[in-house]
Amino acid sequence: MLGHSEPVEQVECDPKANPSTGEGRRGAAEEVEKGAAQDHRTPSAGSPNHSEVPAGVEVSALIETPSLAGEPGLPAPGAFLRGVQVVKAYRYGAAMVVVSCGSVVDFEGDAIVNAANAGCLGGGGVDGAVSSAGGPDMRREREALPILKGTRMNRCATGDAKMTTGGSLKARKCIHAVGPNYLMYRGRGKSLEDADELLASAYQRAVAVARDSGVVRSIAFALLSAGVFRGPRKLEEVLLIGVRALAGELAKSSGAAVLNEVHLMAFTGAEEDALLAVCDRIFTIFD
Repeated sequence: MLGHSEPVEQVECDPKANPSTGEGRRGAAEEVEKGAAQDHRTPSAGSPNHSEVPAGVEVSALIETPSLAGEPGLPAPGAFLRGVQVVKAYRYGAAMVVVSCGSVVDFEGDAIVNAANAGCLGGGGVDGAVSSAGGPDMRREREALPILKGTRMNRCATGDAKMTTGGSLKARKCIHAVGPNYLMYRGRGKSLEDADELLASAYQRAVAVARDSGVVRSIAFALLSAGVFRGPRKLEEVLLIGVRALAGELAKSSGAAVLNEVHLMAFTGAEEDALLAVCDRIFTIFD
């Protein structure tokens, strides 16, 4: 399916379901919450008590360099940060992870992660929106990516990621990450577990490419393999795989000066529900 990217359900999320907590949409994610007690890390007695920034306030300037010591606070649900609306923010080591509502196309930070296909020249869904917004400069850099050996037109292997200019996007860079199509991993010697590994790799490679560039401090992820391409996997399952992989890669960069703000973009209400459940389970929350 080189010429197609994953279609997206056109139902937008609502960050104001419960403005005080960022919760209220979580009934569909109950299975993810099982076992959360043993996974959930709480702050130590000496952890800072972060104040909130009021909803509706642009807070980009306040957290240009987030850190555990002396930061002015995590953004409140409903606040706008780098052009997208915050649902809930978390602290994870030296990084801030934000569940945000909307499209990566609107992100005004350093880079976005596009849900691309192996051909890396555009498609439908998120990829189509990114391609359209990126314009001819992005198109030229995508075309210039070398064809992978042994393929006719693949520029990025499944489970890998490539960076180009953001072109006309609001973000300066675009990282094209290729998640698996789970529908193609049933039988013929392939398994869903093989696809799980490729999905984790796509998130890890996107973080690594951003970190290794040396110029990306803030990044927004489109959700990979989270629509119809997840096949028999539940939404919560593919998001748990992706966010765990992302967290593991971020942990390797705990002392780095780059990539300290990561947005996970929920475009639908179901995605918002699932992301909140997954992130509540994985990331330390400072209230």
